[in-house]
Amino acid sequence: MEVDLWMAPALAMPAAFYDAMKSLMPADPMFDEYKKIGGMQLKSVSTMKVGGHPITTSMVVTSVDKAPIPAATFDVPAGYKVVPMR
Repeated sequence: MEVDLWMAPALAMPAAFYDAMKSLMPADPMFDEYKKIGGMQLKSVSTMKVGGHPITTSMVVTSVDKAPIPAATFDVPAGYKVVPMR
């Protein structure tokens, strides 16, 4: 797999972000590399071969808002309920 990254060092991610991501996918060595590069990823282009055919995917951040997120954003919407995961 080949990955091209465009990073914004001025938009620093807290170290805990990388640690949390690594805990979710411990076998993925990329989180250590992202931490070394620093900043927020604004664009990525990944290319890999699947069945001998190249597959390219890209991701582009279109805006960044550094304003605080209101706690209500994470409230359970009306009509939904929190249930334990099985």
